[in-house]
Amino acid sequence: MLGEKGLACSIAEAQTDYLIGRGRHHDARAVLGVAIESARHTGDRRMMAALRICMGMTELFASCVDPARHWFEEAASLSRRLGEPGELARAMTGLGAVALQSGDTAAAEAHIKTAFEVFPRSDDWGASSAHSTLGFTRIAQERQEEALACFRVALARARMVDRPRVQSRTLLCMADAHFALGQPHEAQPLLHEAATLATAAKDLMLLALTLVRLGTAAHQEGHPDAAMPYFGRALTVRRSMTRENEPQWGRVEMDIRCRVGRAHLTAWRRDEARQQFQAALALPDASAYDLERAQAINGLQACAAHNPTAADSADPPQ
Repeated sequence: MLGEKGLACSIAEAQTDYLIGRGRHHDARAVLGVAIESARHTGDRRMMAALRICMGMTELFASCVDPARHWFEEAASLSRRLGEPGELARAMTGLGAVALQSGDTAAAEAHIKTAFEVFPRSDDWGASSAHSTLGFTRIAQERQEEALACFRVALARARMVDRPRVQSRTLLCMADAHFALGQPHEAQPLLHEAATLATAAKDLMLLALTLVRLGTAAHQEGHPDAAMPYFGRALTVRRSMTRENEPQWGRVEMDIRCRVGRAHLTAWRRDEARQQFQAALALPDASAYDLERAQAINGLQACAAHNPTAADSADPPQ
């Protein structure tokens, strides 16, 4: 019986990345909840912390920051008590991501520093995650060149474990750093590879985010019409998601439509641009997303002012 419980725990841990990648957060919670209870009877010390980290990641990707913090803190406490440095490092990386999502870059950096101090040298996946989280922190601190250096290390470690989803997400992060540096041309090959990997991983959200950035890269290179097919594909992928499986679907569509609107404005198609900004504001829960709502309002103002250049430069790529 103990063997069966141990197998159930291993399966739950292995399935977490698959379920998160498909936005099935509810399913991940259900599977992990049963596994966490079973882990108490297996005698596997690592698994007790590992499953809590999986639950923390599930909550983090579901944008539930407080529950995520709870699970990572439990995992860190267990890992210290049971002498599991690898799981402690992953828990601290998770706490760093939670702090970053809460806007506390100093705390994020401190947590990641602790993670680096205890990571086993052979843990490529964990090290990739920690370097990516540090890269996000550097972007938030507007230290873009340092962010790129972090993401390059993260990508090299991610390639060692051959996880398409991890590699795709890291390439996307690198592209965002290039956008912030005003280098859309450098972002494009990274995004093409990221899109291929996201497709292989069947991660719809990651694919949509990659496609919309390919559109932005084409737009910023001076080709707004070439951007439109990418934006169209991103919207098609977004329609494959549901609110139940992806809580950020509304924000994603608002962002895509704002980018489409800005590209139309650059091409002097004010009516088409206005339709996109209005569609963004008409989405359910649009008022909950301050940044995207501000972009749509600014876009409508730019339509009225007949000024496409101002609208195009009003917001940095995200």
